[in-house]
Amino acid sequence: MAGAIGAELLTISQARELEFPGWDVLGLGSGIFFGKHHRQLLEFAEQSREIPNECFVFSSAGIRFLYPLWHRPLVRVLQKRGCRILGQFCSPGWDTVGPLQYLGGIHRGRPNTKDLERAASFAKSMIQQSRVD
Repeated sequence: MAGAIGAELLTISQARELEFPGWDVLGLGSGIFFGKHHRQLLEFAEQSREIPNECFVFSSAGIRFLYPLWHRPLVRVLQKRGCRILGQFCSPGWDTVGPLQYLGGIHRGRPNTKDLERAASFAKSMIQQSRVD
C-alpha cells in the first residue's frame, strides 16, 4: 500500500516518535488477533497526541468477511478522536488459531500477489477520496 501511493511505512515504535501535522491521511492496520487489530496499534490510536483528520483502516484476517466486526474497536477509537474514516480493507490472511492449527490453517500463502494488488488499488482510492472531499 505504501509503495503504491508514495507513503511512508512505519512501525508502531517509529510512529510513536512522530507528530503528524501536515499529514493529510493516515492508514492504520495490522493482522487480526483474536478478533481485533494488534493491541499495540489500538494503544497507539488511543494515546497518540495527534493524528490526521482522515484515516483508513486495513487488516488481514482468516475470516475476512467479518472485517467490519474486527475493525470496529479501531474505528471507534479513531471516530472518538474526531477522525473521519475514508474506508476499510481486509485481505485474506493465513490463520492457524484454535482447531485450524490441526488442519494447517486457512488461507495459506495469503495475502498473495493478487491480494496485494487489491490493497494497492484500495490505498490509491483512499488518497483520491481524500483529495475530492
